[in-house]
Amino acid sequence: MTLLITLVIASCTEHKVDTKPSFSVNTATIEAVALGGYFEVNYTIPQTNGINPVAVTEAEWITDIDNTTPGTISFRVLPNDTSAPREAVVTLRHISTSETPQFVVRQGVVEGDYLTMEVTRLDYSECEVMLTPQSDDMLYVVTMAEQSYFTGMNITNAEELVAADLIQYNSYLSGGDTLEDFLTKSKLAVRGKQVRVWQDLSPARDYVVYAYGIYLRGDEYECVTPVAYTLIDDRLPERTAEEFYIDIAAEGPEVKFSVKPKTWDGYYAVQIIEDTEAGYIEQGLPFSEEAEDAVAEAFFFIADHLYYYEEKNPEAIMQQLGYKGEASFHKTLNANHRYMALTYAIASDEGNVPMVVSKPIVSYFTTGSVERSDMTFTACFENIRPRSVDVTITPSCDEPYTAVLMYAKNLPEGDLEEQLEWVMTKYAPLELTGEYSEHISQLPPATEFILAVYGYYAGAATTDLFLYRFTTLEDGEGKNYITKVSTTAYDLGEVAALEPYYGSFMGYADYFMSIELETATPSPSLHFDIFRSNVMEEYSMDEIRQSLLEYSYTSSPDWALCTYGNEYVVCGLAEDENGYVGELYISEPIRFERTDVGDAADFVELYSDYVTPKALRQSIFWHTYFVE
Repeated sequence: MTLLITLVIASCTEHKVDTKPSFSVNTATIEAVALGGYFEVNYTIPQTNGINPVAVTEAEWITDIDNTTPGTISFRVLPNDTSAPREAVVTLRHISTSETPQFVVRQGVVEGDYLTMEVTRLDYSECEVMLTPQSDDMLYVVTMAEQSYFTGMNITNAEELVAADLIQYNSYLSGGDTLEDFLTKSKLAVRGKQVRVWQDLSPARDYVVYAYGIYLRGDEYECVTPVAYTLIDDRLPERTAEEFYIDIAAEGPEVKFSVKPKTWDGYYAVQIIEDTEAGYIEQGLPFSEEAEDAVAEAFFFIADHLYYYEEKNPEAIMQQLGYKGEASFHKTLNANHRYMALTYAIASDEGNVPMVVSKPIVSYFTTGSVERSDMTFTACFENIRPRSVDVTITPSCDEPYTAVLMYAKNLPEGDLEEQLEWVMTKYAPLELTGEYSEHISQLPPATEFILAVYGYYAGAATTDLFLYRFTTLEDGEGKNYITKVSTTAYDLGEVAALEPYYGSFMGYADYFMSIELETATPSPSLHFDIFRSNVMEEYSMDEIRQSLLEYSYTSSPDWALCTYGNEYVVCGLAEDENGYVGELYISEPIRFERTDVGDAADFVELYSDYVTPKALRQSIFWHTYFVE
């Protein structure tokens, strides 16, 4: 019995000695690609006494060794730009033990290019490029820029290109995102084989698609490969020399055009350029190939918009923008100006966007003066409040005129003729006919304004200047306030598929947020806007109020462009019956994801007015008042 107990005790003692933990690593070998990268190795150690092990190596290509995270050694392997594979030993050491576990880092070499790219599809306005990295582990950035960008930025080598990219990428950061967060979320930095498509390209411009491997960690950004690139150059069709008979007769600002093709039996366009416009070339000077390219590019942009965003077929586009066969038409142009008329053939290649296919025929003419009018005006200002007024303008006849709302302090001294010249130079006119009424809001309190009205036709004044003054009331403490905000998200792509007008917003946002406000009492005017939650702390309540009073939405419901995943708040003010604004309203944070959207048809129906001329905001306020 005694012998048996002794054996059992001895056996138990020997078992405890065998299970004593040791200092070790979880892997013996790290296989690194030629590009290098960031790696981690885990270790186990029985006791640290609050001190982490260190890792040492003689290899200079193993850098940024970090032991600050217990249980992990991290490090970076630099790209192997030599002609042979290499390996190195990394040793772990700790003061509590004589054990020195090791692991080996092995790195291969590049065989061929780090990254290749192939243009797989190319037409006038689209380009498709396939990018193939040598290793799927390689992180790289890929983008496109106009060739002129490189000359404009004085970029002559890879280092300068990377530095310019880094400045640009950092300018996009917001909301506490690191550079790594932004580049990976936006898919500017990617891994593996990629097929990228660029749209809305100008056929008259040269582009460069370029990519390079990067080391990216947090805000640390470094190019680690040569830059791969391919040139997307001029894709304009060859322009032929076609002949047209053109007759132009100007009587005052009224101009009659007659065009008869001689050698061309397809569609053609007539473009008219005023002597104040950039494309005008003085009579007698040569019409260069660069000028021809500019004409072709300008036409293409219009046709491309009709093709993609209004979904018109090439035939319909050419019917809208051009003529076929003999044509006569009339245009009212600005008085007392020189003009250049360009006539050129247009055609569509295999159903693509129509293009300019002939050299322009250049014609010159000059318009005459407009006749004076005896039209007079009356102006009525009603419901004058601290920030709003109702304006009604009544002309004595149905001839065209314009109206300008300005700060009274802005109008220079002088006679009416001098002031009229100043107004016409300072403000872009809004052409009106008949009686015009507008509720004008977002005005500053206790401020004098001038409403300037004059007959206007063909870019010239037809009457003297008529001036009318009013002053907004002093501000007061408002009693009305916003009680509730209702929001709904509508996917931008789904909305654009139903109503092409909204396709022009593609690329700027992910969805429309419809915003509807409720107030304690009916409000004659609202002031509200949407802000990113993360920027709210940068502004005081007074700054937000002032922003809302000067630049905000005024009608409810209304919509704003937003991005999935971002957090927003709606801030708003409501006026009472006296025009005084009440308490500032700030909503709870609002966040929508792709799965939270409403029916796009509801959005299209709710905001149908936006696709009509109403959406253009025919307003003497928005058109003129903000000009200092």
